[in-house]
Amino acid sequence: MPGPKLDLHTHYYPQVYFDKIRELPSEFAFDKSPSGQTIIKYRWIVGHLGGAVPYLMERMDNGWRDFPECREKIDELPSVYLRRLYYDTVNFNPHMLNMAREMFGADHMVMGSDYPHLLGSIDRAVSSIENLDIPEEEKQRIFAGTALAILNNL
Repeated sequence: MPGPKLDLHTHYYPQVYFDKIRELPSEFAFDKSPSGQTIIKYRWIVGHLGGAVPYLMERMDNGWRDFPECREKIDELPSVYLRRLYYDTVNFNPHMLNMAREMFGADHMVMGSDYPHLLGSIDRAVSSIENLDIPEEEKQRIFAGTALAILNNL
């Protein structure tokens, strides 16, 4: 009898997001400022609250501390760079949305719905943010302010 079928939507995709974000420290994603500081070249919006990234940031930091090869292309802990990225809210779980807010700040969160994907929902995207117990100003930042700041290059 065959084993259970792996659901790619819930198992595979979060790992792909994590792998791609983990690979960002490269010549493509980072550059050096005139003062020699490593900077992010582009403003990245990462889908699905970053997948497994928020849970593994500390582990990536430990790898940077413990393995010299992890420090070859970046000057600071990986979490420093990960906090400079932006994260969409396609998760809808209030606990996870609050965790992302605490880790990255509302100014690094962008409303996402995953619509028209079958798992996507405009209603859930909106209500998941509206129902958070956070200041209205932060909700508006997530709904539109962060995206406008990115698009206006602020």
